[in-house]
Amino acid sequence: MKLYRQYIFLFLLIFTYQQKSSDLSNCMAANKNSCKSVSISDKNFECCEILTDYYGNSYLSDMDLKMCYIFTTQKMTKDLIESTERTYREAYGFVSTLYGYDASYLSSYSISFKQTYNCPSQSFTIDYNVGTFTNEEKEIFKKDNYCLRLYYQGLMDMDLLPEGTLNLKKKSITKSDCSNAVILPSSKNAATCAYASFEFKLYDGSIKTLTTCLYISKSSFDTKTLDQHLDSNFKSFTTVDGVSIKSYEIEITDKDGKSLKYDSISKTLTSNKGQLIGISKIISLILMVCLL
Repeated sequence: MKLYRQYIFLFLLIFTYQQKSSDLSNCMAANKNSCKSVSISDKNFECCEILTDYYGNSYLSDMDLKMCYIFTTQKMTKDLIESTERTYREAYGFVSTLYGYDASYLSSYSISFKQTYNCPSQSFTIDYNVGTFTNEEKEIFKKDNYCLRLYYQGLMDMDLLPEGTLNLKKKSITKSDCSNAVILPSSKNAATCAYASFEFKLYDGSIKTLTTCLYISKSSFDTKTLDQHLDSNFKSFTTVDGVSIKSYEIEITDKDGKSLKYDSISKTLTSNKGQLIGISKIISLILMVCLL
């Protein structure tokens, strides 16, 4: 179970979302058959009934896998759902490679599952299926220029991700690193590895910068909305080198020169022409489900 705990810790770091405790508590405490009737103060969110179905796990199938939890009111389009599924698969595939395990081993720890979200405004299903990986995909995970490897290595600077968490060493990321980065062939039509420059304003009055690569959906540059994993990632950053973050901005540039700018105060994206557009506030339920 050591590996399983390491996965939980990874997603605790990556997918943490800060929500008003009263809203979250009220939603989670509700009768599981009346989740949708719970009132949420933040109109960007709603209380949903979420049913989890683990693949072929007889022990978990006997448990009550229904829960009430907060989710975004933004429309979960086909692109957003597929982006969530793709990112989940790549992240677990990459981490399993770091620890020398195959995806079939992960399945025995109930890493693959489906979740059906029944919300007041919409209903949909996300298939968090790790599945299996080809030898070609496994070799890509091992490459020094694999996008998610570079992303985590960049976060290790300033302790945004503790060094050694993924058996990786910190690395100073350059724009060329991201331009030359690789992702799985199955993702190339939908995702890209972009360069990101962070500027953090800290409560001690200092300003610090950090650069890394981002695995990001290509559609983000057209729709001006973030993938679920990035939106949640950005909200999880609270300290730099142990000092609390007051605010930060992120400049994101893809290989074709398209750019976006994220502002942590307004939680908005701007295009390279300065048009202000609200981003999605999507939370990840991966950790909660793993802990069921």
